[in-house]
Amino acid sequence: MTNFKKGQKSIALTAMMAFGTLSYAQVGINTENPRAILHVDGAKDNPATGAPSAAQQTNDFVVTSAGNVGIGTNTPAGALDVQSTTGGFIPPRMTTTQRQNIASPTAGTMVYDTTLSQFYYYSGVQWESLVPVAASARIFQIVRKNTNQTIPTADTSGDITFNTTSGQGTGVSVNNSIITLPAGKTFLVTGYLAIASTSSSTQSWARYEIVDAALNNSSTCIVASRGYNEPSTETNNDSAGGPALCVINTGTSAKNIKLRITDKRNDANVVTTSIADPYAETAVVIQEL
Repeated sequence: MTNFKKGQKSIALTAMMAFGTLSYAQVGINTENPRAILHVDGAKDNPATGAPSAAQQTNDFVVTSAGNVGIGTNTPAGALDVQSTTGGFIPPRMTTTQRQNIASPTAGTMVYDTTLSQFYYYSGVQWESLVPVAASARIFQIVRKNTNQTIPTADTSGDITFNTTSGQGTGVSVNNSIITLPAGKTFLVTGYLAIASTSSSTQSWARYEIVDAALNNSSTCIVASRGYNEPSTETNNDSAGGPALCVINTGTSAKNIKLRITDKRNDANVVTTSIADPYAETAVVIQEL
């Protein structure tokens, strides 16, 4: 009985030693000569002893004790080291819509956009192309009025209407007050509101913004600032203040925006002037970033 118990103890001790050895051993698949904690020899062509040659490593996969992963190398120099002279790195491939629908992407996320045939990475704010669009290929449009427009005395707000677009690139269109920007791009939109008093005795003023056409506010702008204009009591347009600005990313679909007066003097008409006015002009400048 005593010998039996001694045998049990011996077996248990041997098992513990074997388990401990296995816990710290290197694991080789298709190789009896693993060079890392986990080593897969895809072609089963590594030598029984010694280091594999560079050619033999081309079909190897290893995970080191530091957690580094090597593909095509047994000695990865970083968290992921891929070495090959016959194949390339292929990141996730998806359409523009699928890319834009990635929920809460992490800064640095990279994909290949099959719709635009470009690599894109997420900057932490928006998607950016790895190949910047040449300046000559970017949209640069000016939206203009053909006629003056009066915002009535009783109104404290109003949409500015436009008639034409001109400049470089395509995809921008205008329909009365609605300016449509094409999808998948980032724009700097600058609005200029030139106004005149309708009499020499009444001073006009107006605040204005670039707004989402449906929401009537600038919440869809990444960055926005309000414009202001206040001509003197003369009938001419010697105005003061600055333009309205909006940086906007259109995302997966076209975006409709407006130049909108959001506040004005409520006891006087405000006249917004057209391209034909000799003093100043109401216009929207659209620049692709």
